[in-house]
Amino acid sequence: MKSRTRTTPLLATLAGVFLIFSAKATVTITSDTFEGMAADSISKTTAPENETKSAWQDVTNSYKPVTHGGVVSTAGNARTDVAGFGGTYGAATNAGISMRVRSSTGAATLDSDMQLVTLGASSVTISFDLKEGTADGTYPLNTSFWLALYYSALGDMSDAVLIDTFLGNGTHGVLGTWNAYSKTITNGAGGIVFTNTAQMMIGRLVRGSGSNPTFHSFDNIVITAETGSDITPPTLLGSDIADDRSGGPVGVNTLVTYMVTFNEDMDAGTIEATDFGNAGTAAISIGTVTEGTPGVFSVPVTPTSAGTLRLKVNAAAVLKDVAGNVLVTTPAIEDNTTITVNASNPYTAWAGGASFDDDANGDDLDNGMAWMLGAASPSANGLAVLPAPGMDPGFLTLQFKRVNNQGPAKLYLDYGNNLTDWIPVEIPAASGTVGGDIVVQVTAGSPNDDVTVKIPTTHASPSGRILARLRATP
Repeated sequence: MKSRTRTTPLLATLAGVFLIFSAKATVTITSDTFEGMAADSISKTTAPENETKSAWQDVTNSYKPVTHGGVVSTAGNARTDVAGFGGTYGAATNAGISMRVRSSTGAATLDSDMQLVTLGASSVTISFDLKEGTADGTYPLNTSFWLALYYSALGDMSDAVLIDTFLGNGTHGVLGTWNAYSKTITNGAGGIVFTNTAQMMIGRLVRGSGSNPTFHSFDNIVITAETGSDITPPTLLGSDIADDRSGGPVGVNTLVTYMVTFNEDMDAGTIEATDFGNAGTAAISIGTVTEGTPGVFSVPVTPTSAGTLRLKVNAAAVLKDVAGNVLVTTPAIEDNTTITVNASNPYTAWAGGASFDDDANGDDLDNGMAWMLGAASPSANGLAVLPAPGMDPGFLTLQFKRVNNQGPAKLYLDYGNNLTDWIPVEIPAASGTVGGDIVVQVTAGSPNDDVTVKIPTTHASPSGRILARLRATP
């Protein structure tokens, strides 16, 4: 019977209903103790601005459906009891102020809807102190003494679901004394559907005729919602779609594997090849989509014609997180990188079906590297094309042949002074300096260029060791 709760570490307001967030994912929708309220506080419209206001209001029509916002007098059928408990049990047994509802004609609802969807509520609990009374103190069997607790998804009680009854018969404790009461409802159970227009009503159980002076009183009314459920849709940006070809170009029929990284764990059963497409111009085929780590999916894409490749999540595709929230895919979500797909791949013509990363002849040189260095075929001995190391004043040098039409493939130099901390630089098509001080000299030829790479000895270890190797990617 203290003043209404209004202070909390984190307080927000939804349409006038106070929401108190706790660390246990419990939201206090309203907490009313009625202390400091005037006789007309059970109303949206009549409590003065400087007066403590109740979260409950009398309703103009006190049976289903109800009309909110009626002007309530101090003699209303649902009102603040500032003088003591109504009926036979008077002020002598009441301490403080409560809300009393006439059992024959009264009803009170919340002054604002409960936005349960926005809260992500899974259950709602209403608790209060209840004091039931009768007109003459005897055990009543007349329906004039019956009140009920209702829930409405629509808010006007036209779809009211009966939660409990208060019959003035001692079911909830000794008549005329305060008894603790609590009831929990769960979304989807017993006809309960949580909405953003949800309402509670304490009102008469049946439509009666006439009137009687009997009131039931309610105090310390608290409504809480258990949240903890995820109601936020997942997100995916164009920058969250990354290819393994560094933006290309690639040749026709070259596999491009995309890593698609959502902001949270996703329901893998809702993500498949048909959810993706090409925002570019090349025809593509998409293999089986797999989830590696939570929220990260591998999407294998093979362009089957020349053009451009830009992976997208198709518009209106339905991809869900593990809580069932749907990714917004209108408009489509497109990769922020466009890959050029060349009409032919020179490696494919050379390889005769041999994989880039395999070693067709067992010479310890992968097919792709052998081709890049000018080997005649996958069966040619790679020892004949290995780079030749040398020294120039201040430089370690590597000399080798390189195909001058390498298509989408790339050649890299890895250098360092130990076998762990390699520093990679891409070897360009023409002469130049890369990586700050790595000198590349290219003499164009046909079908192979002559290439010399010069690595400054300043990169050597204190003992003078400097290491280098070549690496090819398709």
